[in-house]
Amino acid sequence: MNHEIPSSLPISFQEFSEGTWALTVVCRHNELSPLILGLNLLSGSYVEGVTYYSTSTSAKIKISIDNDEQSAVEQLDQNLFHLRLIHCDLEFWLDFLLRYYRDYQASVSHIDIELGSRTIQGGSGTLMIKATEFAEPMTSEEARKELFGS
Repeated sequence: MNHEIPSSLPISFQEFSEGTWALTVVCRHNELSPLILGLNLLSGSYVEGVTYYSTSTSAKIKISIDNDEQSAVEQLDQNLFHLRLIHCDLEFWLDFLLRYYRDYQASVSHIDIELGSRTIQGGSGTLMIKATEFAEPMTSEEARKELFGS
């Protein structure tokens, strides 16, 4: 069984110099619940896969669990990707989304998950999960105070 989740936000694929690339998913707080539910269903093996798709860009990502050593993506078509996540990377994504949901903003603007690929030029790239609402970065002085007190 596959669980489908629409999003009004873009999903994009970009190729950079020297064979590097990024598959980018943008998330907004008011659209997190269906994605969190779908990824939790996948994590608990209640579904075989989750299809996350953008109504604005027509891009789709079919997400499944993989027991390989590294998460990977296959580009099946110009706007269709199959993302195979190892469990650790799926939990990292879920943790980011759950904290974002709880706090109404992400602690950072985005997270990256390293991916391998046999179908995309260059072989490896990044899944970038971007938040539309996120905390402002700390200055070094603010970080020092947070870690060591006044």
